[in-house]
Amino acid sequence: MYDLTEGAVKKITENLLIVQKDIAEINDFMFSSTSVMTRLEATGKVHYKWASEIGMVGPAARASGVKTDVRQDFPYGAYREIIHYASGTHKPAPEPGARDQKKAVNYKRP
Repeated sequence: MYDLTEGAVKKITENLLIVQKDIAEINDFMFSSTSVMTRLEATGKVHYKWASEIGMVGPAARASGVKTDVRQDFPYGAYREIIHYASGTHKPAPEPGARDQKKAVNYKRP
């Protein structure tokens, strides 16, 4: 429908290569800086107990060791059709209905 011309593809590719080089230089500089690394290490770390108590979800919760994954435990939207696991494997989600309602009603925070 919106095909790119060969010239546009060439220009986009050239620009992406420039951006890739710039980002690599920025990363090298940033991650070799002691002051930057000192500021980043352990910043934003949430301990498992607190993450569990407040009902934290998402990547921050998983990084804290919380096993609850709302995409899997309470599928919504496209997650009703397919569930993505951190391992990269996929499996069909269960049929909507009783499972979802039962989990929602009986859910207890750890």
